Amino acid sequence: MRKLALISMVVLVTAVPLMAQQDPQAPVVLGAARPFTPAEAASRMSGTWKLNEELSPLPRAGSSPTAGAVPSRGGGARGGGGTGGGGRPGGGRGVTGGVSQAQQQELRVRALYRELNVRPSKLVITASAGTAKFVDEDDSERIVTINNKKDKLDLGTAILDSKTYWNGSALTIELDAGSQVKLYEVFELSPTGRQLLVTFRTEEGSNPRTGQLRGNLQRVYDRMD
Repeated sequence: MRKLALISMVVLVTAVPLMAQQDPQAPVVLGAARPFTPAEAASRMSGTWKLNEELSPLPRAGSSPTAGAVPSRGGGARGGGGTGGGGRPGGGRGVTGGVSQAQQQELRVRALYRELNVRPSKLVITASAGTAKFVDEDDSERIVTINNKKDKLDLGTAILDSKTYWNGSALTIELDAGSQVKLYEVFELSPTGRQLLVTFRTEEGSNPRTGQLRGNLQRVYDRMD
């Protein structure tokens, strides 16, 4: 029995160094984090957010046809709802005084570039799996239905075709200005949930214009509550 116990101790002592000799540079495999459902992402995204200006640069001058000539903010220009402002079809004088189809297209494109240039300093988000409401520092509201179906969204200076959907835990709003350009706004949370990253990505339409903005633009918001 004593001999058996000694053999067991020898095996145990020799086994410990073998375990300790594992390569310290070997990668540690961690379990993948569980992805958030849309309802969970919406709950975490809801709250009050303040723009981090240092991490949220404006588009560079000359990167778009309207850069530097975007209307000043005010008058609820970022508000949602309303009946729109384009001229009515059929050649009659609409609410804007007979705006032509080409002028309406130009207004839609300008509305997208204004979306890129005007940065709300504060956002209050109230979101669920099916809807999201955004309120800026001027108390202008924008409400979207999250169903991946074609809708209309009032940007204040023009009404655009839109579509809103969840892509995993990221909320995406598509804004379509017609044949020239489409804008994607993607809202995502940092892993800690203390910052909100808003990414703007443009996509050329079937008739892109010279000098059109390309690439991504990002804004960062810090949680206030």
